[in-house]
Amino acid sequence: MPSQSRMEAYRRSTVPKLLRWDVNSKCNLACAHCCVGESLRDDTIRDLSTEEFLASIREAAARGVESVHYLGGEPTIRKDFLTILEVSAEAGLNISFNTNGIRQDQKYIDKIFETGVRKVVVSLDGPDVWSHELMRGAGTFAKTCSFVGKLAAAKKERNREYPLIQIQAVITSAWADRARDMVDLCRRIGAGGLKVTNLSATGDALQNYERLAADNVAQFRALVTLLDCVIDYPDIQIDVPAKPKVYQFHRKYAAEKLAPMPFGCPAVHDNVHVGPDGDISPCQLAASQNVDTRFERVNIKDGALDSLTASERFNGFHETVQKPENAVLYKHQIPCNRCEFNGLSCNPCPLPGKTGYYPTNYMCLIAEWLNDHVAPGEQPDWDTLEPRMKAVVMANPPRAAAVP
Repeated sequence: MPSQSRMEAYRRSTVPKLLRWDVNSKCNLACAHCCVGESLRDDTIRDLSTEEFLASIREAAARGVESVHYLGGEPTIRKDFLTILEVSAEAGLNISFNTNGIRQDQKYIDKIFETGVRKVVVSLDGPDVWSHELMRGAGTFAKTCSFVGKLAAAKKERNREYPLIQIQAVITSAWADRARDMVDLCRRIGAGGLKVTNLSATGDALQNYERLAADNVAQFRALVTLLDCVIDYPDIQIDVPAKPKVYQFHRKYAAEKLAPMPFGCPAVHDNVHVGPDGDISPCQLAASQNVDTRFERVNIKDGALDSLTASERFNGFHETVQKPENAVLYKHQIPCNRCEFNGLSCNPCPLPGKTGYYPTNYMCLIAEWLNDHVAPGEQPDWDTLEPRMKAVVMANPPRAAAVP
């Protein structure tokens, strides 16, 4: 259950500080692991017009929004994207965006610096041609690496601190056993950061999940390797999707003790998701699972940001994921329902990764077992431990959720 202080902060909040904004419903790739693939093929979605978009940016800034992070689709293929960057900068917003790195014309690169973009997140889903193009298609690896190199060179030439060039990589079976290679690639092509994310069981990723997903033990070892890399490579910012329980295990044997990063669901509390049509949801997952769609829609065009958290849609969502009888509450989430970090440094997503099932966090389950069976200072003997780690996973199969 989220801590009382976080709930009180939610009740006091008015305007979210960050908007995560899908600027369009189109993309120039068709990725196997896309979590929004269905919406990219939905011709009924009407993207905001230029006039609507720019007016909404100005209104959001006037209402107190401080930052925008643009996503898609692929935001850079929107014809007015450079204008969107310009108006966002004029409005005083901190700007960041995601891209697949296919677009790389000089006018676009120049505009990134002219508008003071703080971070460019580039999707690169493997340390080599095979692993990346398994996800994103033939010819994309060289193009994406080229874009990162061009942006890094332009940043050095201008002697700029920003933007942070952050690679975003989804853990898959194609590279889970080569996590250190992923870090090495980022450093080699000039990126300053690496954000690793988990494969989502939504959209096209759900259809390809069995083919793409790393098994739980391989994924856990990838997380531990990435935490090792945080220590070994201080020149690059590495964002590891590891909860405090995994950090707790890592601290048992690592010579340098990493402080666990707070892990929490930012929906409602810190930021909201804006769809390409302007529809506002607590988060993308809530929208994809239709958790909040039975409540009255809120649209950014309506200028209702200052009353957002008092709306039926957001209060309804908040109550849905927290009321005691609901199937998505932490009491059903293993091992969160017995974890000492829950409600303190960890407030994980309360929604199931797969619709119709109670959430089970296998990374924390494995870490919980290892914490009980690996002595402090003892280097893990993975060959011996792996069969027993797999047994922990097998003993906790997915559980179908009861209808609340």
